[in-house]
Amino acid sequence: MDITAPKDSTIQHTFLENTVKQILYIQRSSSPNTVVYDLNFDEQGNINKKDPVDIYWRKFSRGGERKDLNYIQRRFAYGLKVKQLDHNKYQVKFVSYDKFVAIIQKSYLSDEFSAIAEVNGKEIELRRIFIIMEEGESMWFPKIEAIVIEGVDPYSGIEIKEKITP
Repeated sequence: MDITAPKDSTIQHTFLENTVKQILYIQRSSSPNTVVYDLNFDEQGNINKKDPVDIYWRKFSRGGERKDLNYIQRRFAYGLKVKQLDHNKYQVKFVSYDKFVAIIQKSYLSDEFSAIAEVNGKEIELRRIFIIMEEGESMWFPKIEAIVIEGVDPYSGIEIKEKITP
């Protein structure tokens, strides 16, 4: 059984191709819509210090249109706390769960940027977070059954999936 398979098989999830700007995306079992995290760069190709990460919806329920997060989504759910550590190196934490820390930096395997986090004792270059929702979720107090973190080993490039049960 696929650990990321949603309970409601009528919902189709679109897997996004990794781009130079994209560091991560989040999907939920309860919706086909996707939250995308892209890097903003300045003219010299460095991460934009004032606005390092562009976070937005891809509304696949409406043909894949782009839509900005609203205030509540940015402030309480999908937004990031960003701290610059060094030139082109940033620490990010989700506003909804600041115990999950990722570092945005150049990949060990390429010249592109990636977000690296430790999950279940393993370093993972993040690609996708899939949240498996319990029945009866609410906007203010969502019930999460499990979280699946997908990415690659930052040293070998081998694909990794780790499941976290809150």
